[in-house]
Amino acid sequence: MKTKYGFVLFFIVMIVLSGAFTQTSFAKAPPKKVPPKTAPNMLEVQRIPAFSGGEIANVAQPQLVHDIYHNVISLPKQAKHKICPMYIAVQYQLTFLHGGSSTLMANVQQGGCATVNLGHGDIRTPTKAFWALLTRAHVLSNVR
Repeated sequence: MKTKYGFVLFFIVMIVLSGAFTQTSFAKAPPKKVPPKTAPNMLEVQRIPAFSGGEIANVAQPQLVHDIYHNVISLPKQAKHKICPMYIAVQYQLTFLHGGSSTLMANVQQGGCATVNLGHGDIRTPTKAFWALLTRAHVLSNVR
């Protein structure tokens, strides 16, 4: 009987000590500083159809580049295990630039389940607003 109470007491002490350790160790950690991202001022769009060579268009209107950039990073994530029809689609490689340096690249697939792939498994679902912005940039010839 004493062994049972001793084990319970030991277990409670361990929980209390581990809770105190996690509180103090996390309280001492300095806050992370996130460097500000440089807003892009240029957008390069490369159209990659499956049946011919790619076409490149540059978008230099600052407000339009800003709107497309913020729309891309705020797109909803694609649902996991989504089943999509597979057919030949047009792809667009969007490269957002600031001073000639790339700040964000996105691979946009039009057709099947339309997607915006930001890399590292970050796949987003384009919205009507996204397609409308790309149409305003005069880079889409076949918007769905």
